[in-house]
Amino acid sequence: MPIVFSAIASHSPLLLERVGKSNRRRLKTTLESYAELERLLYAAKPETLAVISPHGDVLPDVFSIGLAHRFTADFSAFGDFSAQPEWRADPVTAQSLRTADESSRQVQPHILGTQRTLDHGITVPAVLLTPHLPSIALLPFRTAGLAATAHWRFGQHIGSGLRTSPRRVAVIASADLSHRLSKTSPAGFSPQAAAFDRQLLEYVRRGDAASVIGLDPALAAAVACCGHLPIAFLLGILDGMNVTPSILSYEGPFGVGHLMAAYRFG
Repeated sequence: MPIVFSAIASHSPLLLERVGKSNRRRLKTTLESYAELERLLYAAKPETLAVISPHGDVLPDVFSIGLAHRFTADFSAFGDFSAQPEWRADPVTAQSLRTADESSRQVQPHILGTQRTLDHGITVPAVLLTPHLPSIALLPFRTAGLAATAHWRFGQHIGSGLRTSPRRVAVIASADLSHRLSKTSPAGFSPQAAAFDRQLLEYVRRGDAASVIGLDPALAAAVACCGHLPIAFLLGILDGMNVTPSILSYEGPFGVGHLMAAYRFG
């Protein structure tokens, strides 16, 4: 089956009701975009949700894909000690991607990670996008400490594997932009942050993968943008497909840029 849905989504824990509480109202635009993505995802009837995260156990020179019988969230670090959501896994697709990776000498290798508890880069989008998809399987990816070009090329490889999968797969790039938009930002203020976000936003709007990949990695690091590599990874997956990007929203009320975008197929 082809890839049936794709998007870029914020992973701020403040979007979760038990974490954000009264602060959620300041993310109203992002939450409205999440509601639209959730509607589109449900209509696409996916069987597996693949999420690319820049957080968790990111390794310096290999990518990783999650392999477990079930996955769970853990939002205790953000003050939520209630029962945590769980999802079933898709070990068949994970194993098939790993097998294809081992047979190719031109693709950066990746490992199968066995951690059952997933980071917020994966679980925040999963919680917000699947309330009406209780049987969906989760397929977690993590970025690596490699250049954007390597992420795009690896994404091409993964996209080829997903398009030959018998399952209907949706793919999400879990990506926040600059974390240094204001003096109250968690990483402090950078005068380059707003311009960087505008530039990346425009490249995503145009579907300009080459320009996304070509962004200065030192600048991305200086403005603390965690979404650059997941987006490059996603654009590699979508390479050669007939998709049109649509920016749903962008806001940064807490000094972090929250981008929401959907890809229209066909």
